[in-house]
Amino acid sequence: MWLFDTLSGDRRLTFEEINERWQESHLSDGIPLNKRTFHLHRHAVEELFSVRILCDASNGYRYYIPRDFLRKDHTRQRMIESSREALLPTERVVLRIYGPQALQVRQQPIHASQRETLTGNDYSEFTYQINISSDFISTILAMGDRAEVLEPASLRKEMKDIIRKMFNNYKK
Repeated sequence: MWLFDTLSGDRRLTFEEINERWQESHLSDGIPLNKRTFHLHRHAVEELFSVRILCDASNGYRYYIPRDFLRKDHTRQRMIESSREALLPTERVVLRIYGPQALQVRQQPIHASQRETLTGNDYSEFTYQINISSDFISTILAMGDRAEVLEPASLRKEMKDIIRKMFNNYKK
């Protein structure tokens, strides 16, 4: 995934430039990328995402992914986004779910890490250790006013921003 992200867009990089970026990455532990490993990763990306990583030999052996790759296949694009999200660090998330929605979340957990941590008269609080992905945010938004993010503050703010934008769409 790192290699795919590094070569996405209009980037055309030599092996040496890729190696420099690799060593700056938190994934490398400062260890250089050897050419054999690079080509193994290159072939893995090609196989996983059905994409070609091309080499422009006439321009200093620069590697790149064709620009129109992502525009061709929505399913492939979604698979790539999901793979990226899986690499995100997990965070502790606390949701307060109101009314009958709490029963539904209790019976059909949102995520395997779900734990019910508090039960009130008209709500329940659920705690997760989860990658905060666009799918997770969409799941929360789909519950409308029956869900509230309590933690982390960054997700709570993001939800407020999204809801504010939605509200502004209806003011026109």
